[in-house]
Amino acid sequence: MKDEAELNPKQITQYLNVTPEDFILYNGDDTMILETYAQAGERVGGVVSGASHLLGDFIRTMIETFQAGDVVEAGRCRPSCIPF
Repeated sequence: MKDEAELNPKQITQYLNVTPEDFILYNGDDTMILETYAQAGERVGGVVSGASHLLGDFIRTMIETFQAGDVVEAGRCRPSCIPF
């Protein structure tokens, strides 16, 4: 299931609460990528991202940095993709 593309950080939590543990979620809002990974962790299958057409490698690196535990560095990367 892909989340709705709007600024709604509670939406992922709502989806997590009403779906089985093996249900995979996809993030659909470029500005909420890290928030989605923070809330859903391994249940995130990836992102459906308009910005990834231009910043795919950057977004991948940001996600991998977050998943490696360097949350601060991933957070520093995030503002760079918001204008897109």
